[in-house]
Amino acid sequence: MREDAIASERTTEPARAFEILESSVLSACVRIHDRRSGYAQAGTGETWGSGFFVAPGWVLTCAHVIGEGERAVGGSARGGEGVAGVGSEVGISFTDDNGAAGVTTGLVEWLLPAEPAERRGAWQAPDLALVRVRDAVSHACLWLSDRPRPRFQEVAYFGCTDEFGEQEITGRRTTLLGDAARGAFVRLGAADEIEPGMSGGPVVDLRRGEVVGVVKARRNAAGGGLAVTVTQLRAAPCYQEVVRAHDRYHLDRHLDTQNRASWADHQQACLPPGRHGLAPGDRAALLGMLAELPPPDGADVAKQLVDRSRGEEFGSGLCPAPLAWRDGFGMLYDPPGGDETATMLRYVSAVAALDHVRPPAPDLEERLWDKVLDLAGRHSRTLKSDVAGRYAELQQRRAESRPALMNGSPHGAPADRPEPVGTGAAADVEASAPTVLVEAWQDIWTGSYSWQISVLRAGGRAEPRHDGSAATEQELWDAMRDPLLQTFRSVDAGGDRRVRLEVAVPPELFVLPVDAWELSEGIPVGVQRQVVFRYPSSLPVAHRALQRSTARWNRLREGPLEGRPADCAGGRPRTVDHDWLDRLAEHTVPVHCRSADAQPTLGTLHAVRETGYPVAVCRRPDAAPAAGPCADFHRGAQRELERASGAAQLPARLQELRGKMFSKEPDAYWSLGVGLVFDDPGHPLPVGAPLNGDL
Repeated sequence: MREDAIASERTTEPARAFEILESSVLSACVRIHDRRSGYAQAGTGETWGSGFFVAPGWVLTCAHVIGEGERAVGGSARGGEGVAGVGSEVGISFTDDNGAAGVTTGLVEWLLPAEPAERRGAWQAPDLALVRVRDAVSHACLWLSDRPRPRFQEVAYFGCTDEFGEQEITGRRTTLLGDAARGAFVRLGAADEIEPGMSGGPVVDLRRGEVVGVVKARRNAAGGGLAVTVTQLRAAPCYQEVVRAHDRYHLDRHLDTQNRASWADHQQACLPPGRHGLAPGDRAALLGMLAELPPPDGADVAKQLVDRSRGEEFGSGLCPAPLAWRDGFGMLYDPPGGDETATMLRYVSAVAALDHVRPPAPDLEERLWDKVLDLAGRHSRTLKSDVAGRYAELQQRRAESRPALMNGSPHGAPADRPEPVGTGAAADVEASAPTVLVEAWQDIWTGSYSWQISVLRAGGRAEPRHDGSAATEQELWDAMRDPLLQTFRSVDAGGDRRVRLEVAVPPELFVLPVDAWELSEGIPVGVQRQVVFRYPSSLPVAHRALQRSTARWNRLREGPLEGRPADCAGGRPRTVDHDWLDRLAEHTVPVHCRSADAQPTLGTLHAVRETGYPVAVCRRPDAAPAAGPCADFHRGAQRELERASGAAQLPARLQELRGKMFSKEPDAYWSLGVGLVFDDPGHPLPVGAPLNGDL
């Protein structure tokens, strides 16, 4: 009787897990095909194989899916660096976050091997490829296992089929039966048939809710097939970049209260009753924060910390060396003594206590230690004491080294920034150069716009050139386009020296997509020249705010800069009061993700102006859904601010980012809809009549 009950439970748990995971896995799977075949409708275009998103903009598939697909359409067998497919483009059909079908283009960044072995015509290990999506699209990502080896238990595999005459991505259940090729592959059971087109699809562990492999091949006679273990992905030169983006994505989605259930939620639902060590949400938090730290200098660094945390040397066996902090974390399951939580927290605290080449941002370090101390305290008093002791040692070490390291870095570490651009005397020259000024205001009763275009010269001397009115935002741009183009032509110095466009509007109009408006040749204004927002001189500002603004500007010119999220906290909207803003350091640049609804956000933008911040970063609300949770936006903004030598360099850096966006460089997608408030007191606005509607 007892044996029957256990057998029934084992049959039911994977079936329930399949139900929990299926829709989320399918939403992250893609169909790979010739980029010319398109996605006119379901069932069109020849399928090369399957793949799935493992990080924002990154698709994992098999090398043979790309190589054989290109040969089938007569593509070049050799791409960049002598590797078949590298640098070539493929078509990717996917489902976005809203459930809508779409098609995009992907660039093959890596695949190995380049071609099948001559002896048997088979593709040798690792038979994997990474494709980078060329467009900024919203999509789901699967959770990659951090464990060194998969367990031989129930799994589901997914991929594209045309079993009933229509191309669709489906999932089927089976079991893992054993290793092959020295652990590079695992054998899939013959519980169901693996069909052509499923190669490159994910193999998901149904007990742990994580991807453990990639479908590779099927056995023609006996059924079943092979899958590549996800640890083989470590052979990719961009491995650290991909898995760090993977872990940051899953932490962001887990913290994003406005999104659907996260992978950590799914993993929690798949667990049977009982104690299971760290909760999936806590694991996602720790891995996500570790992903923001500089990666290990070498595999031996993570391995040594693993051995110390476990209290014995980890038997690597067929496991590839750990290249990222998450790889070391995955080597801590089932430790000696069985205290998995304590072992993992000791490892994470050891990583956090290292003297990293580039110290983490203060807010990240604070969040990481708070999380570790909280989890340690919930586990045992002894563990919390151990972790707290390690934290105290780190603080003492920092205090002793700080006097020798204070050279301008906001974190007390040597600055790693490019040579100053646009600071000192160069900034004075730039401030004296003319700019084109657009002033716009909106009637509060009718919503219609009025506008004026001027040439702004040194000392706040403005030369009005054109003015007018418009009923809608689109009409505003239609009315200004030709006059603005004429003004630019009259002021530009010739060649590539284009003057800056300054847009003086109230903070509520920072939503205007000025940088995206196309002036000529189909190129957005923000790509052709620097575009910044300014606070109109007609808006009242207290004397103290003016004094603070001047002091902050002088400090920001010197650099370094540090961004602080202004209208959100941990991905959740918040309204900021003046006192909080007033207490921030003078080198702070408030960053607005506009995660709150309209009224609190506008209140925050006005508060920034009223407390004397001449420089701020903001983002248009319409860009937020496509870009996903705001955490990636804040990381990107902070990275750019740290790289800038001073405030004067920011307009040029933002123009460069917009150029990368226009060229479809995925590294710049976080900056979709970004705007820069740049109120340079050295280039004052004209003082004139208030810019209001009819009063």
